[in-house]
Formats: sequence, structure tokens, C-alpha cells
Amino acid sequence: MFTNMSTALTEFTRSSTIITFLHNLPLGDFTIEDVSNSVGLLHKIASNLRKQRFAKGSLQLNQPKLQFSLDPSTGLPNGYSVYKLRDSNRLVEEFMLLANMSVAKRLAEAFPETALLRRHPSPKEHLTERLGEVMSSLGVSLDTKTAGNIQKSLQNIQQGPLQQYDLAQLILTVYCTKIMETASYFCTGLLDDMEEWRHYALNVAYYTHFTSPIRRYADVVVHRLLAECLDAGPKCSYTTQVVEAIAENCNLRKKAAKLADTASRDLFFTLFIKEVKEVRDTGMVIQVLDKSFDVVLKHSGIIKRVYCEQLQKFADLEYFEHRYVEGQHKLSLKWKGKLPQ
Repeated sequence: MFTNMSTALTEFTRSSTIITFLHNLPLGDFTIEDVSNSVGLLHKIASNLRKQRFAKGSLQLNQPKLQFSLDPSTGLPNGYSVYKLRDSNRLVEEFMLLANMSVAKRLAEAFPETALLRRHPSPKEHLTERLGEVMSSLGVSLDTKTAGNIQKSLQNIQQGPLQQYDLAQLILTVYCTKIMETASYFCTGLLDDMEEWRHYALNVAYYTHFTSPIRRYADVVVHRLLAECLDAGPKCSYTTQVVEAIAENCNLRKKAAKLADTASRDLFFTLFIKEVKEVRDTGMVIQVLDKSFDVVLKHSGIIKRVYCEQLQKFADLEYFEHRYVEGQHKLSLKWKGKLPQ
């Protein structure tokens, strides 16, 4: 038995297998089997929490997340894959959501004027109606009245007419994401209507970010507020104006981080294509404009806008024609010779 974690980690670097490392970890009076049984029990609890959450009308939109492998000699991407969510991810997710919702409710009760919560407005009605029309044109019946109804559609669509393209859930996820409002932090003292506090996707009255103080400042503030209301820390003395300023700054930083993440993904994907010269994938047009159209790629989930004038310049597009029919853009493309493969 190792006397401390440092010794165990040192031994791990010398060990040929993870199993050797695990069996030599200082577990006190617990065995590997004890830990395995406990994790199994947590998994069962998390599965039940997840089932209850969806039964209560929660919506989850999991967009594909790319991860790249890098050439050790050049540092450039030489491959990519879509990150796969595992049961372990879902286990952690359910307890994180439960903690965030529980803390949010406690803070809302303790600090009705200065709690830092997170809200998610419902999408605009005309956008959900439009989404229903678009999916109907693809042969899919979609009920957009509530987040829970959309979630049920996501589950049912796997057996629907789009299943033959193996793009069903991806397409609906992309469309749903496009119409969603952005979630944001806010100070409770500045929103009198508590209906505006609600989180649409989770379908809950109170929500905040509590579980990741090592990477989000909003969580640090929430920890301080919780410690104060539990008499486990000093008084924060936050005013409504201070909390609102923190909320606005956190919203700004979160938006910037998301833009940086998207830009980074696009950059690495572009560098990958430059290295391999060509990438073939199945795609589907999801939006048509007057001189361009958007395509979602099956294996990466990437959405790219294709410009017809660029196709004329660099591909074999002879001409394109745009029409506006019954409130919708329609493009006709004529290729030189055979269609591009």
C-alpha cells in the first residue's frame, strides 16, 4: 500500500497497466469492488433522475462536438472524430443539474433581490411555428408547443421518414438550436416577473451555475452567496447593481468564449482539409437564401454556407437561378456536364 498519492502517481508512470495503479491506490477500508458497486448505484440514481427530468418536460439538444488528433511532428490536425457521450458523462450531468437547481432555489429564497441566477427564455412563437412548417415539409410531424413536446419529437424522429438518411436527429437538433434564445445570467432583484426567471430548456423555475467554480466566475459568486445563507462564510454585501454588473460581464465573457470555441473548431477543420486535400461526407441543405445555401455535414455536424458565385468560380456550376415562391427562397443550379461527385 502506498503511503501517499504522490508515491502512487510516481508508481503509475512506471506501471505497464492502469489496473496495477488502481489496485494499489490508497482506498482505506474500501475495495475496488466497493467503489464499483457505489458507482453502479449512482448510475441507477442518475438514470432515474434523467427519466424524471424528461417526463417533467425537459429538452436536451446535444450538438456534435469535434475533437482533433494532431501530428506530433507538425502540431497540425491529421484526423478528427465526434466526441461520444458515455454513461459516465450522463451520470455526472444529472447530479450537476440537480445541484445547480437546488442551489438556485435556495438562493432565490434567501436573496430575492441579489441572487445570481440563469434564465432561458422560450423561443419566439413565429420561429417555432416556422420550425414546425419546415419539419412538416420533410415529412416529420413536430409539436413545438413546449420544450417537452420538442424532446418527444426528437426521440420519435429516429423511427420517422428521415431515418433513411441517418441525419434525422442531427437535422432536428440543428433547426431547434437555431431558433433557441440564448440563456443568460441575471440578478433576481431586476426582474419582477418570476415567470421570466424560468429556464425553458430544463423547464424549471430556478436555475444557476454552481458546480464549476474552477472555470466560471459566476459559480464563484454563487458559492459565496450559498456560503453566506448557510452561515458557512462571510457576508458578501452584494448590491443589486453589483450582481447585475457581474451578470452582464459573465454573459459577455461566455459569448466570447463560445465564439472563440467555434472559430477554433473551424480553423482546425480548415487546416485538416488543407492537409488531406479532400474530405467526403454526406450532407443536407437546411437553409436556402438568394445566392447561397447552408449545408449540415453528417459526420461532423458542421454547418457551412455555400456561395453559388464561388461554385461558379472554383467548381463546375454553369449558372444558378433564384426564385421567391410562397415566402420561401428557391435556388436552381445547373452544372457543366455531370453533377459533381
